[in-house]
Amino acid sequence: MEILLKVILPVIIGYLLGSFLPAYFVGKFRGVDVTKAGSRNPGIANTANLFGYRFAILVGIYDIFKSPLAIFIALKLGASLPVAFASGFASVLGHVAPFYLHFRGGRGMAASIGIMGYALVLLLIYDMRFAYVFIPITLIVALLFFMRNKWHSANTITIFVLPLFIISVILYYGIRVESIAFLIAGLYSVAQRVEYLLHEKLKDISVEEKRLLSRKWLRPLASIFAVGVLFYKLYTLIILGIVFLTFVIFETLRFSKRNFKAPIPYKGSEEKRISSMVMFLLGAFMTLSFFSPPIGSLAIMFTIFGDFSAWSIGVSIGKFHIFAQKTLEGTIAAFLTNTLIAAIYLKLGLVSIAVFLTGAIVSTLAELAPLEDDNFSVPLLSAITMSLVNSL
Repeated sequence: MEILLKVILPVIIGYLLGSFLPAYFVGKFRGVDVTKAGSRNPGIANTANLFGYRFAILVGIYDIFKSPLAIFIALKLGASLPVAFASGFASVLGHVAPFYLHFRGGRGMAASIGIMGYALVLLLIYDMRFAYVFIPITLIVALLFFMRNKWHSANTITIFVLPLFIISVILYYGIRVESIAFLIAGLYSVAQRVEYLLHEKLKDISVEEKRLLSRKWLRPLASIFAVGVLFYKLYTLIILGIVFLTFVIFETLRFSKRNFKAPIPYKGSEEKRISSMVMFLLGAFMTLSFFSPPIGSLAIMFTIFGDFSAWSIGVSIGKFHIFAQKTLEGTIAAFLTNTLIAAIYLKLGLVSIAVFLTGAIVSTLAELAPLEDDNFSVPLLSAITMSLVNSL
């Protein structure tokens, strides 16, 4: 009975609060189905475009405060803080997948912002000094971004300023329930914005190009090896070795048989050379084999998520090109991503402050450099440099 009252019920309430989409019901009241009009997103922006800012404000108030309300109710029911935040995230799920709309709702950006706000309030109650140092610095950086570029303000805040603020929270407060909730909600907001920008940029690409993109979405799965090596190095290396040999077999068949159809598509530029997938797996296997688990793990995380950030931001909003396929915007995104990952490892006690700083900088520079295959070079260069610094 206690589990029902303090765990299951708060999560259900959170989902139900989130599944109520005021934009949808405002549209019904006005005789318009917002899921089929405008941007088809039952959220604040589409409400403003269809019915004006008066209705959008009402929608925004509820969408932002539905997750804090869910967290507050959960705490009143006696739930623990992790369960209370789980209730808040359930409200995001309810917004994204409401049961009465065949589980097709909005993006849940406002609800995730509500979770960030609630978590930040609790963190400030715990230690107010953060407000005196990091919040003003973040605001100054945000102002500089606005002054130096002509991007849409939402893109600037979400993609560049918000990650900087998340890094500040993790570095200052460490690994707490509230800071982890802030991290997850913040990363969800960033991911939603990037996904939207990529969708707009890539919506007209060919079917073949869409197949090639599937490789990008598979890369984050390799983080399983980066995490696994921290607990079971031998078993992780065995599994990674099997995956690597499987891809080597695909490569052999691809070069020896013209009609061979691999389960994963290859780029046109890989017709006569080893694919980046094999080079990445080789680099990952060598990195995790030759270096300590924390440093090897961190180097692989840099390669996976730093590279993905550089690509996604470079493709979606990149304007200032440094090299042929490298952009300033992508490089900044990669550095912020690498710094955030390194900060988490630092606060978990896996690396030192020197390794944290060195890893974030070197991995970004290695990704930026016009190397033949950075999928192989980035993890090894990062791990070598971090190991040298760690030994000193």
